[in-house]
Amino acid sequence: AAARWPSFAREIGGDSSNEMLGYRALGTIVTATSEAARLHLIELAVRAALIGQRAALLDASDIRSLEPGLTASVQAGLHFPEDALVEPPLVVAALRAALVKAGCEILSAHVASLEPTSSGVSVVTNVGRIMDADAVVVATGWSAAPALAPELSGLFPVKGQILTVSGVDRAPRHMLRGEGVYLAPRSDGRIDIGATSEPGLDDLNVRPEAIIALRQKADALFPALLRAPTIASRAGVRPGSPDHGPLLGRSSLGDAVYLAAGAYRNGVLLAPLIADILADAVLGTEGESRSSHWLQRFSARRFSS
Repeated sequence: AAARWPSFAREIGGDSSNEMLGYRALGTIVTATSEAARLHLIELAVRAALIGQRAALLDASDIRSLEPGLTASVQAGLHFPEDALVEPPLVVAALRAALVKAGCEILSAHVASLEPTSSGVSVVTNVGRIMDADAVVVATGWSAAPALAPELSGLFPVKGQILTVSGVDRAPRHMLRGEGVYLAPRSDGRIDIGATSEPGLDDLNVRPEAIIALRQKADALFPALLRAPTIASRAGVRPGSPDHGPLLGRSSLGDAVYLAAGAYRNGVLLAPLIADILADAVLGTEGESRSSHWLQRFSARRFSS
């Protein structure tokens, strides 16, 4: 999925992908402040090598040559130089614009149910409108998921809270990950700090104590943030699955209903790859690519009794 992102960003953002998507290929540094954490980084490096992902172990000196603003307690790091980040709201806006340009019609409605027919599926909205389709891909988040397909009843909400700071004299050069926190620097000087993981909660209320705890972890990792004002905080709800993997492929509702749900914390990362996989499934071309492997591995029916 990570390897698919550079070409996907160009497809929807062109030469202006940085401005349109907030796309920045900064690389990620995962930090360690204890011996146990350092040993964990070694394990991650081995796993990365097994799947062909570039990663370099850094000692305390090396890591400060890349990120001089890190706290003195950082003993080691694992550098993923090919990592990138985007801003999800900008990606959604760019995708909508690309769809309209391609001649697609975008309708805003709450879907009440999906009803298989002899030729496809009918989409019924909460105001009674019925739209017939050859195929439907259900790519919903947590709130609507359980009512639309039986396989989605196993999903559960995982609340996440995040804050944004600005005005840092010396911002991180990379995405940084520490214990229970990450820092995502934006091109305009903002830094997103996230994110909590609260299984079972599906509200969008921002809890001050959660934001304070995140801020403290961020300040401890990158002390320059101590002088940066908080300019925003927000909450969202991720759709989690029992094994934290997405639910992909045909639903038991019928051959015309496909699922692309339950991506948990990795929805943005997986988006281009999942789109390719589902396109192959709908068009019947999965045998020509690795899509059949992923459709089997993450079958939407794997949790059904």
